[in-house]
Amino acid sequence: MHWRASDAPWVLADVGDNPGGGGGGNTVDLLKALLAAQAQGVLLAVFTDPALAQEAHALGGGAAFEAHFNRTEQLPFAQTFKHAAKVQALSDGHFVGRRGLLHGSPSSMGLSALLEMGGVRVVVISLRQQLVDPAQLDALGIDLASVRTLVAKSRGHYRAALEGFTLTERMIDVDCPGLTTPNLKSLPWTRMPRPVHPMDEDTQWSWSATVDV
Repeated sequence: MHWRASDAPWVLADVGDNPGGGGGGNTVDLLKALLAAQAQGVLLAVFTDPALAQEAHALGGGAAFEAHFNRTEQLPFAQTFKHAAKVQALSDGHFVGRRGLLHGSPSSMGLSALLEMGGVRVVVISLRQQLVDPAQLDALGIDLASVRTLVAKSRGHYRAALEGFTLTERMIDVDCPGLTTPNLKSLPWTRMPRPVHPMDEDTQWSWSATVDV
């Protein structure tokens, strides 16, 4: 699809919480910020929370309830968070990849649900994984044409999955807390000798070598 830069949708990559690199796929920092800003047309995919997905299935499609994110999760950076939500769609999570890494391969997200929270929708899944294929969204009947801002829990694979969704310059890595953050200065190091590069700007390093001939 050909976009004018002013009309193209955005992708906000939550790279600090990339399940493909060890992240839990369940930090809520960016979600909370978008809700506080009353953002519209936002889709967050995919958020790993088996207990929340199971609750949505038990309540059924169309149910309104208070979604309790990370109610049972104890992973670092996974804060608990509550917000009014509506169950917009449900799925068993099975899909066949259409692009990129999973092209042609059957896979599963486990019990999955699409929750609507005002202008923000969240794809909640049970089996931890990153956003890696548009078929993950197809499983819940999501039309990407309705999305103005996509929050991707992924570091890089989302680019192949979403080819044609927007312009490359509209794909932004967001500096949020998480186990896979590329901003190493933000991590709470406790056992590392200091100073060390790149955490300390004044780090100096010298070396010498001898050669036996």
